Amino acid sequence: MQKIRDGRVSSTVGIWICATIMLAVALAPLLATVESGDIVPLLAETGFAILLLPFSVVFGASLATIAVWFFGKPAVQMLTSDELKVLTDRLANLETIVSFEDNDLKGKVQRLRSLGHSGSQNVSRS
Repeated sequence: MQKIRDGRVSSTVGIWICATIMLAVALAPLLATVESGDIVPLLAETGFAILLLPFSVVFGASLATIAVWFFGKPAVQMLTSDELKVLTDRLANLETIVSFEDNDLKGKVQRLRSLGHSGSQNVSRS
């Protein structure tokens, strides 16, 4: 059975882990203000600008996730050790066949050269 390892999943997890940490840091002061009951004066004073950072984090993480899935490389199939062994054995067999046929071809070329060389001597003598 082949295992499929997709780098896009791990990238997406990393993006959203970082985004969650950034949201926690960005929302901590806002949550402290909500607990104290001073949220209405704070929102009136800042004009909802205090919510800009959390929304930016979510927007940026969303865009990064879209980019990873749109431009990222697709899944790579990982071979099990048995499949890898089978492929290695097949490659070794192919190398053996090629080297045998290469030696056979070299022998045939050598014989043709020797025939051609002796044939050219016969032609030049006549």
